[in-house]
Amino acid sequence: MEARKALQKALEKNLNFTLYRLPGEDQAQWMGTHQTNCTRSNIPLDQEGFIFHPFTTAQAPILFLNADYSGTYPGKRFSSFAESGSPNKKRENLFKAINKKEYISKLSKAKAEMTDKKIDKFIFSRVAKLSAFPTHKIHSLFEWLSKLYPDAMVYLFNHHGEGLWIGATPEVFLSKRGAKLTTHSLAGTQSREEDNNYKWGKKERDEQAYVTHFIEETLQKQQAHYEKNGPFTIEAGPVAHLKTVFSIQSKTVHNINELIKDLHPTPAVCGLPKDNAINFIIATEKHERKYYTGFLGPVKSNGDFNFYVNLRSMYLNSKYMNLFLGGGITADSDPKSEWEETCLKAETLTKVIESVSATQHK
Repeated sequence: MEARKALQKALEKNLNFTLYRLPGEDQAQWMGTHQTNCTRSNIPLDQEGFIFHPFTTAQAPILFLNADYSGTYPGKRFSSFAESGSPNKKRENLFKAINKKEYISKLSKAKAEMTDKKIDKFIFSRVAKLSAFPTHKIHSLFEWLSKLYPDAMVYLFNHHGEGLWIGATPEVFLSKRGAKLTTHSLAGTQSREEDNNYKWGKKERDEQAYVTHFIEETLQKQQAHYEKNGPFTIEAGPVAHLKTVFSIQSKTVHNINELIKDLHPTPAVCGLPKDNAINFIIATEKHERKYYTGFLGPVKSNGDFNFYVNLRSMYLNSKYMNLFLGGGITADSDPKSEWEETCLKAETLTKVIESVSATQHK
């Protein structure tokens, strides 16, 4: 069975599986399970599988797909998995979108409340809705994302209860390879410049500094030994960001699961102080984020893993593609400029959607 038809069958059956292509790699991988109970109370770091973690467990459960079936994608093993699975019932989530006028009004009001709510920074996000995408073209969507964004973690994740999510995220949350852990402070956004002549304003530098300081405090709390490199500019699709890389000696981390809990969600996707920002976001945003700004990625049985922040992502149901778009808000933020930034970030996905929609399978 060809790859497009195998993926279409797996989606129509609503099987539990993921496709993913790690940054810098040419070959995509897949994992799947026919188990229906994929929820976890903690992250199993000693089992091979794939984690899909929400922004907060108050909005959605932690999901972990055991690698009962796995391999390279496309391939015969995935076709066999799609053929052998029994169909699962579908349950669709609904997300509320807001227009430009509503966005500016809501953000202006939220900005005015930051001092009273003791918020230094928070991330304000919105949902943009596009017409539903045909299932038979989702294979092409995954392929195009992989081709256009070689330095991103490109993924497709389908769960019978939480639906279909697709994204191309540029941001490492936490990775482990042998004795080394790595995490990134990624914040501040501007349009990509062809001549690489980037000038960063105070608002963007402050945004990135908040995240860097938070990560350093968290690592120091764990008494971890680490090295820091940055900030420097990186490009991700139509935008550029400021990034600092932390390299950590894993043996100096007291408890990796506790480190994950302390780091997530970082100020890059939540805000500061963390607990205040989470509550403020839940009260302010019109939609539930669910898995947007959570994290995801594969885990190996030897304890190595690659987790990425779930950015530049969308949720697909039978009526709409729901694109999640956000930006960091500080005292220096301008609501109109923030709206334009979310439109710029949307291009990571919309340009690919437009390209795939224009093609016809013969």
